[in-house]
Amino acid sequence: MGTGPLFYVVQFATVALLALAANTSFGGLPVLAELLARDNNLPHFFALRADRQVHRYGIAFLAVTSALLLIVAGGEMNLLVPLFAIGVFVGFTLSQAGMVRHWVGERPAGWRWRAGLNGFGALLTFVAAIVVTGSKFGEGGWLIVVALPLMVAGMEWVHRSYARIGARLELGRTPSPPRPRRSLVVVPVHAVTRLTRDALSAALSLGDRVVAVNVTHPEDERQARAFVEDWDRWDPGVELVQLFDAHRRMRFRVS
Repeated sequence: MGTGPLFYVVQFATVALLALAANTSFGGLPVLAELLARDNNLPHFFALRADRQVHRYGIAFLAVTSALLLIVAGGEMNLLVPLFAIGVFVGFTLSQAGMVRHWVGERPAGWRWRAGLNGFGALLTFVAAIVVTGSKFGEGGWLIVVALPLMVAGMEWVHRSYARIGARLELGRTPSPPRPRRSLVVVPVHAVTRLTRDALSAALSLGDRVVAVNVTHPEDERQARAFVEDWDRWDPGVELVQLFDAHRRMRFRVS
């Protein structure tokens, strides 16, 4: 093209093309990540939206990954373009193969020629992906060959993890009706004070049975007797268990 007007037209067209490609990625990948997260193939936080109804985690992940690619490649276009081309052809192949599956499954009017058209397109883009990968394998194309299986394996691992969690939570099954359970609340007490009263009041609102436990050193028998006398005089209507332990440990068995 030389340095005339056509040179600048080509440069401007290239910039516009790359800008549209980047915009498509930031507009499409977060939505795709949301769909994959809903199907338990990605962590569920990719399906969360911010206050402005954007998928912040998908956008952040794409921004960080893009920045890392630029840094690793040193901004070298000859290394990044093969990755873009291979990714585009692989995406076209998968999307058109998915459309073939859609037409075969739904079978609306004229589904045969539509399935044939999408199948032919999938074949062409698949051949193009193979050719570009083979010709650019040593120039960065190997990264896609390695990354795609790892991505699929990672999504399969996430899916199995959510499947195990769902089995534990019995998702998709109607649980049995809830049944009340008796609960025991143990309240350590040391003296008859307002703090003891407030603690017992809170415990009575939480459990069916409340037990106050007083732990005393074996040599402090006078203090233990004084506490029992104060407790009986107060008579809060709560069972009292008194323990004697040199280390003031709370160990007892409730029948």
